[in-house]
Parts: sequence; C-alpha cells; structure tokens
Amino acid sequence: VNGERLRGKRFIISTGTVAFIPDIEGLAEIGYITNVEAVSLPDLPKRMAVIGGGPIGLEFAQMFSRFGVQVVVLECEKQPLPHEDPEMALALCAQLIAQGIRLEFGSEIRCGEINKRGKHIHIHSQNGKDEELVTDQLLVAVGRRPALDELNLEATGVQYTKEGITTNETLRTNVPHIWAAGDITSKYHFTHVASDQGKLIAHNVF
Repeated sequence: VNGERLRGKRFIISTGTVAFIPDIEGLAEIGYITNVEAVSLPDLPKRMAVIGGGPIGLEFAQMFSRFGVQVVVLECEKQPLPHEDPEMALALCAQLIAQGIRLEFGSEIRCGEINKRGKHIHIHSQNGKDEELVTDQLLVAVGRRPALDELNLEATGVQYTKEGITTNETLRTNVPHIWAAGDITSKYHFTHVASDQGKLIAHNVF
C-alpha cells in the first residue's frame, strides 16, 4: 500500500463491484459514463441514451427524464428487467412510455462518430429497421461485476469465479485466514445484504 507492506493475522476482502462495460463496437471511442459519474454531472444534457434496461438503467432513465432530459433506453433483450416477471416488467414499460421515455428492446447497437451534433449510435432493431440515434450523453448501465482485477488473488490461492470470491457459510474463503463479504462474494447485490454480511464477518473473524 503506497510502497508499504502491511501484515496481519486475518484479512477481509470487501472490494465490492465495478460497472460492467459491454463489448460494443465504438463505445470506448465515443465515450460514456456510468451511474457513478451520472450523479455528479455539472450540467444536465438535453438528450441521453441509456444502454441497459435493468434496475439501474431504468432508475436513472426515469430520474433524468423527470429532470427534463430526453431519454432513450436501449436494451438487447426483448423486455425491460429481463430477470423479472414479464407481466410486471411490461406494466412498468407502459408507465415509462407514458412518462415520455422511449424504450428500444431487442436491438443491436453500434457506436459511430462524435461531432458537434452529438454522439451517434447506430441501432438495428429486431424488425430489421436501422436508425441513427444522436445523443448528448451516453450512460452505460448493464449491470456490475466483482472488483477482482487488481487483487492478484492468484498469489494468495483464494478461489474465485467470474461471479466473485467463493466462501463458505461463515464467509471464509478456502484460505483459512482470509474472509470475504459484500458484493464481492454475494449474488445479491444489495446494501442490506452487504451490511448483514459485514456484521457476520466481524463476529466470525474476531
């Protein structure tokens, strides 16, 4: 840590998650923000495209729409909230459309150029129609993934998968003096789950 080596008898890993960035052609070149940057924008854009029709994407889409931003939601699946009940998801869809939010589902997305008009996004819809969407800001909200990249867990022997660090019922990893808690190990990425795990792991470690 900053050039200093720290030692301890027990360790807790609780690095949480980071935004998952999909492999979309031209996305890095055109530029984008995540939910982290979205809450600290100095000015509201006139137009915003949201990639992702899950809980985070729809929450931010509704929020910016109520601030007066023209919002389009782009989702590759055929319904919003693809992991939820279809009837409830479609009911929500009707409400969002009534509030002035445009929803595009089952579409292939490719990012184009950025110029004075804005950021250009090419949409190929499921009915075969092609459209070029121009927006001022692009928000990527397709979910999150465990923050594993900089941990170098191979050096410790701690077992993990793409879903996160593997633990037992006491939140202990396969390495006896290392535990993990929160979104880095749980499939339920909720604050109250991480809070309860924090209390449990403090009890177990000490």
